[in-house]
Amino acid sequence: MDKFYDESANLLQGKVTLDELIDQFMQNLRTWGLEVITQQLEQLDKDYKQLAIRKKRYAVKALRTCIKQTVYGQIAFKRTYYQDKSSGKYFYWLDEQLRLAKYSRMTLGFKAAVLINTGRHAYQEAIDMTKYNAIHSKATVMNIVHHEGKLIPNLVAEGKIKPRTNKVLYIEADEDHVAYQDSSNRFMKLVYVHEGYNTSAKRHFIKHAVYFTGNYLGSDNDLLWDEVWQYVKAMYPQVEKIYLAGDGAAWIKAGTAYFPHCKFVLDRFHLSKYCHLASTKAKQGTAEKLYAWALSGKQEKLKLYFSTKLSDPDLSKSARKQIKKAQTYILGNLEAIVRASEQDYQ
Repeated sequence: MDKFYDESANLLQGKVTLDELIDQFMQNLRTWGLEVITQQLEQLDKDYKQLAIRKKRYAVKALRTCIKQTVYGQIAFKRTYYQDKSSGKYFYWLDEQLRLAKYSRMTLGFKAAVLINTGRHAYQEAIDMTKYNAIHSKATVMNIVHHEGKLIPNLVAEGKIKPRTNKVLYIEADEDHVAYQDSSNRFMKLVYVHEGYNTSAKRHFIKHAVYFTGNYLGSDNDLLWDEVWQYVKAMYPQVEKIYLAGDGAAWIKAGTAYFPHCKFVLDRFHLSKYCHLASTKAKQGTAEKLYAWALSGKQEKLKLYFSTKLSDPDLSKSARKQIKKAQTYILGNLEAIVRASEQDYQ
């Protein structure tokens, strides 16, 4: 607030205008907001680290910094890197809760903001027009758009690109609200095809990813999935298994019909979200227990939990509604949840 009072004094002395005063205040407020969120995220990570159920299942391997470009500026926070004691897999618990794309410097919201600008402007102009941006590379915008995804089938047919021989392929789908200048709100859909994650290197990265994105509405979803299929068919003629991961939205599940040998996998972010919803008015650690049961496919334990919880006469109407919603989501998607534990899935 001291900065605000300093600027207010400048206003009285005629050194700044009202617009400049408001702009400076909002800049300071944005910076302060990012600092508060950073502290909250790091505290959440520390709280989870102390849970007994975490200590039983996941071993602490490292504390690493995550840097993300958001629509409100760059944010950097520390979070814990874990190893599952049963499967041996490595993961960041906080990243899963925040639904962060692996190995990307940008959030989906930021990518969407850039994509809006690329519709009318050159790549460099698009990145320059995006506020509070610490990324200034034209190549970065090109990677966001990934127009080459649509061009690759033709390049393969012309012999300019050799098809790849992978037997297993991964497709991930997501969507985010985007506010347009005409005050309308729409969904920006993002689908990316990749060959898994390289975890052998010190700095992990996604392997050979190609992105498809845009504002596909209603029947236009067919156009999106057809574009992805044309790429997969041309680039991976030998693929024998495809995993399509997402939140269970109808347009994502519909994508499985476009690919042979394709299985839908429910992403862990939404599983965690609904496990927390199911643990409403329950003791600490219940959400983590439900999460583990779901991944292991322990349907009877889940059914017994929901039956016992919903039979509680003291449960409020709102809590009962939330738990029933979680019950429907988790049990209805259990098969897709269990697939996340398959050996080939990354």
